[in-house]
Amino acid sequence: MPALNKLSSLQVKNAQPGKYSDGGGLWLHKKDGDGGKWFLRVHVHGRRREMGLGALSPVSLKEAREEAEKWRAVARQGKDPIKERERIR
Repeated sequence: MPALNKLSSLQVKNAQPGKYSDGGGLWLHKKDGDGGKWFLRVHVHGRRREMGLGALSPVSLKEAREEAEKWRAVARQGKDPIKERERIR
């Protein structure tokens, strides 16, 4: 089982531009300044899917982890989380 919760709030705040894994498919793509976004990588039906979870400013590390767990559960059921989110909307 892959390690989860590798990042801390302080690491997120002080991160240089780049991509950082929190484990379990949750990634932070940090950009220059305060910009950045959270995204989740999952494999569904042999395809890798990258699902945006929100911008870094309004979405905290804790919220990103909660959203990632919610959508990982959908992927474990064999459903595409991106299509499920679109269906719900």
